[in-house]
Amino acid sequence: MNWQAQTSFRAMHVLVVDPDTAGRGAAITTIKQTRHPGGMRISVASGVAEAMLAFKREHPDLVFMQGSDFFHAGMEIIRAIRATEETRHTGIIFASTKDTDDAARSVICLEAGADDYLRSGYTSAEVVARIMSVLRLKSMTDRLRHANHRLEQQSLTDELTGLSNMRGFDGKYSDLMASCQMGATPAAIMMMDLDRFKSVNDETNHLVGSYVISEVGGRLRQSGIFKDKDILARFGGDEFIMALTANDFEAAKFQAETVRETLSKQTFHCDGYSINLTVSIGLAWVDKGFRGNPQDLIKAADLMLYRSKNLGRNRVSAMVLTYPVNLDMELARRLARRGSQWRDDGVMMDGGHQDDISLRPRLAKIVGE
Repeated sequence: MNWQAQTSFRAMHVLVVDPDTAGRGAAITTIKQTRHPGGMRISVASGVAEAMLAFKREHPDLVFMQGSDFFHAGMEIIRAIRATEETRHTGIIFASTKDTDDAARSVICLEAGADDYLRSGYTSAEVVARIMSVLRLKSMTDRLRHANHRLEQQSLTDELTGLSNMRGFDGKYSDLMASCQMGATPAAIMMMDLDRFKSVNDETNHLVGSYVISEVGGRLRQSGIFKDKDILARFGGDEFIMALTANDFEAAKFQAETVRETLSKQTFHCDGYSINLTVSIGLAWVDKGFRGNPQDLIKAADLMLYRSKNLGRNRVSAMVLTYPVNLDMELARRLARRGSQWRDDGVMMDGGHQDDISLRPRLAKIVGE
């Protein structure tokens, strides 16, 4: 395989660094002989500060430095570039113009992070060949970086819906709750379940069911209901989870109600079937500065989802959660199965007596419909 087949067809950007004006001109003339399929774009710098400014601003593909008197400054540039790089790789070549300790300097240069060192006495053809070699390496590392990025994104994405999977959700949610706990933003969790979805599979087939789940994910993404920083994920099966950055509880509940109303008005067409469905939603919201466990917010939203389904589905149940709080999920579910009603101080009322579900009074409350 020739080198052209292995390199990108975009123009490659070369930054030439040489304190000598004539030297820069000679280097540019030589570099222009490089036959890259995408062409070459060349910029210049005369010193360390100018070179680093150009590097940070333009991110060149290759930095070509020359000048024996510029050696120590060149090593400073190389180390600075390598210190700033994380995943991307910039090609670096240093060319010596005087036969001054070339053997020792080549070792120092390569150890500093250069890709190649040209000893004094090199020809223009050798410069072109070395540039081609480094650009091949640059192209391969770029492709590898992009491939790794695609694989990482695939590992964080639910294949059916295009939303985050739970692995992707967990990382983003952790960041959101860290911001919330530092007082930067409120946060909310919305848990959503497709009502009586089993009947869709039973009355059609599982391919239709998968299509509906896929379409719900796509329509959530395209709905315009969510902010850029909101996190949408498939929790599993026909259940979805969304982390919101709503400024207040009413805004979060408005989002949830809008989602419910939007999906309930839509029809899903697949394989000759026309399917309408409703959704049940549980919502839990905390104000910025919340000091509790982030998992408490998910548990509270799940409890609210359970309540919505218990009260007849196609509704939003919502909770304001404040610290400290201790959710007794089993007792809460047991009381919900008995048709208990919520009082707005976090206490369930059942048949004229109270059952405390360990939502500490006035610290967590259910907000009625």
